[in-house]
Amino acid sequence: MANRPVRIITKRTSVAGKVPTGTTGVELNFIQTGELATNLTDKKIFSYDGSNVFEFGSNSFLGLTGGTITGNTTIKGNLIVTGTTSLQNLSATTYISGSTNLYDIFQAQTGVLKQKNGSITGSTFSGNPKKATVTFTTNFPDNNYAVTVTGESDRTWTIELKTLSGFTINANANLQFNSRNVFWMAAQIGESN
Repeated sequence: MANRPVRIITKRTSVAGKVPTGTTGVELNFIQTGELATNLTDKKIFSYDGSNVFEFGSNSFLGLTGGTITGNTTIKGNLIVTGTTSLQNLSATTYISGSTNLYDIFQAQTGVLKQKNGSITGSTFSGNPKKATVTFTTNFPDNNYAVTVTGESDRTWTIELKTLSGFTINANANLQFNSRNVFWMAAQIGESN
């Protein structure tokens, strides 16, 4: 007997939005337990488990043009986010790991105020009085931001030479404090929505 290619052809429709039924309906819309049906326009495959008609991959995959993720979501590896991204409507718990630039995710939205923070060791301060310069990795859009400074050494901190790329912290004292840390936080002034 000659080998013949096997072809599986499912029940199919080209009517957008049409979904098969399990045990009711006209013969062309009816599928039995385990039978497959295809909607060629919507590019969806369905089957019947004896109780419910279900769509293959509807709980596992998103279309290449987008979709909605609900429930717990784990993203591992590189995540590249472009364009305007809104994370305010995420439901449940979302974990992001790997090489992910969260600055690009959160700061891409309009109406979100930028914030930067860091620390400087006391040995960075020099001169009399002791001063240290903070330079941002990425600039603020302008110098309309507030700076808060706290330290592990008893000083009265003041800010000088504030620009969009950084500022200078003045310790207002001449005594060196090498092993102590100074913490700073800079935040845009305004209200986020």
